[in-house]
Amino acid sequence: MDTALPAPARKSRRKLVLSLIALAGVCAGVGGIAGYLALQSNSVQYAVGDCVKFDASSDISEQDCDDATNSQYRIVARGSVAVVPEAPCMKYQNATRTAVDPTDTKTVLCLAPTQYNSTDPGALHPHDCVEAKNEGETITRTSCLTFSNNTHRVVGTELRPRVPVTDQACRTHPTARGAYAQASLGGRAIVVCVVPVDPKEIGNVQVGDCTDATLARLVECKTPDAKLRALAVRTVYQRPARPECLGVPGATAVSVRSGNKTDLVFVSCWGPVPENRPIYAHAGDCLAFPASAPTALATRVDCSDPAADRNVLARVDSTNRDDCPGAATSGITWDDIPAGPLTICLSRR
Repeated sequence: MDTALPAPARKSRRKLVLSLIALAGVCAGVGGIAGYLALQSNSVQYAVGDCVKFDASSDISEQDCDDATNSQYRIVARGSVAVVPEAPCMKYQNATRTAVDPTDTKTVLCLAPTQYNSTDPGALHPHDCVEAKNEGETITRTSCLTFSNNTHRVVGTELRPRVPVTDQACRTHPTARGAYAQASLGGRAIVVCVVPVDPKEIGNVQVGDCTDATLARLVECKTPDAKLRALAVRTVYQRPARPECLGVPGATAVSVRSGNKTDLVFVSCWGPVPENRPIYAHAGDCLAFPASAPTALATRVDCSDPAADRNVLARVDSTNRDDCPGAATSGITWDDIPAGPLTICLSRR
């Protein structure tokens, strides 16, 4: 007996139509959102991340951020124009300038210098080299192969409240030998901490180095040009009073370097190159005085040397020989020197 198989159940055409409509709606929604976002992205000019250039009239124009010639600043934030135009951007430490959005005068753009900006100190990084002119009025990034008195290597930068900087410029960069400061956004200061590029420049001196009589450049200590030897170098935050090298025995010369926009002062104290000069003598040493020669040409010698004809009794921080011990028969005095007044008290052997 033949048995008919039951007919398959028919799918509801109504449900199928509704499903297709719902799927089409979802696709349309996603496409609409994507289209809206793309439209917004393409339509916003001067957006965060875009780059701009200032022209001679201080007007800005958008530039390709990879354009090494024209990409000067990158937009790091957008804010509403305030009574003080720079106020919305002060919370961004890397912002150094502002500009009003040319397409929306109610919006201020916060700008940070790009890597291609060679004149804004906010773009500088350690190991960059700069040429500074007019006490740092202009600071321009340059080649590190350029040697001149105005060329420096950057050891770091700092952000300070104002110019002049009076709160220990470059204190976070103790290797700095000089500091320049420029006014930036809102009057705050960008401090550029530097050392000279030229290794022979006097600002690169270390204890034991030598210079000529002009204190202009470092020279080899064994050459005839070597007249002075560095006894001490230090960074301070105010120009030292005279005597500038008090407490540095033997200092007969001093170099003091500072600027007019920061409080960093680099001081180097110098004395004669030969270590046998009398100014380095201490109690217990012996001196030899050449016949018919100035006292200044006396030399320190071993006390067993037959030429030794004076005993050093004391060093006295005074030019008054009456301050010497009673056994003293003579003395050598230095008055107006950076180490302060000094008398080497002597007796005959």
